[in-house]
Amino acid sequence: MGRSKVLLTEEIVFKAEKELSKIKDAKIVRKLLAILAFKDYKLKEVTKIFKISTPTLFSWIKRFEERGIGGLKEGRGGKYKGKLSKESWEEVKEMILKEEGINWTIEKIRLRIEKKYGIRYSLSTLHYNLRKLGLVLRRPRPVHYKGEESLKESFKKNERESGVK
Repeated sequence: MGRSKVLLTEEIVFKAEKELSKIKDAKIVRKLLAILAFKDYKLKEVTKIFKISTPTLFSWIKRFEERGIGGLKEGRGGKYKGKLSKESWEEVKEMILKEEGINWTIEKIRLRIEKKYGIRYSLSTLHYNLRKLGLVLRRPRPVHYKGEESLKESFKKNERESGVK
C-alpha cells in the first residue's frame, strides 16, 4: 500500500500545532490531533485509534488546508436561511410586547405575520422561533366549567381577608 493521496506538508503541520493550543472545542481538537498523528504514524493506525475512516481523515486534512479551523467546524444544519430576517423577528417581538390588550396565541401571531409579511409558518416552527426570541406563551388558569361566579368572588374576598395568597 502506497503513501496517502494527500501529502501532509510541514506547513499544514505547523499550522495545526499552532491552532491546537487556541481551540476549546473538543471535536475540532480531536480532528487536529488526528491530522498531527498522521504525520508520525501510519494511516491504518491513525484511523484505528481515532475510530474514523480513511476518507474522513483525508477530508479533514483537505478542509483544514483549504479553510483552516473553519473547515473543521461542523457543517451540518443551517443550510437554509430563515424566511424572516432578524430585524423582522425583532419587529414581531416588539409588536407582541407593545400590544398589551391582546391575549396572544400562536395562531394569532401566525396570522399577524402572514398578514404583514406574506409568509406562512407552521405552528411548531413559529413556537421555536418565539422561544429563540425569549418569548414564552402563558396559559390561562384553568376554569372549571361548573364553577359559579358568585362562589369565586366570595372565595376571593375570603382569601384577601385571611392574608393568604
